[in-house]
Amino acid sequence: VDFLQMTKSRLRQKLLSYFFTNSDNNLYLREIASILKEDPGNLSKELTKLEKENIFIATLRGNQKYFFLNKKYPLYKELNFRQVSTKKFLV
Repeated sequence: VDFLQMTKSRLRQKLLSYFFTNSDNNLYLREIASILKEDPGNLSKELTKLEKENIFIATLRGNQKYFFLNKKYPLYKELNFRQVSTKKFLV
């Protein structure tokens, strides 16, 4: 997956920037929406895409679906380095 393809949307950039700077966070949809000040519906769609691409992992706890970065994703270290080194955090 090409890095530019991954970050083509503003919402995806915000998600990746937030989670790469808070890589140990495990959050459910409405928590993420509140933090990023984004619509939960749009976030749900984007997180589903990121989950299908194995960039995010989702786990169920009761009724809540929690999302977190997949640190075993093949490009995790490279993407994390790019996010941190560019200092272009949108959150």
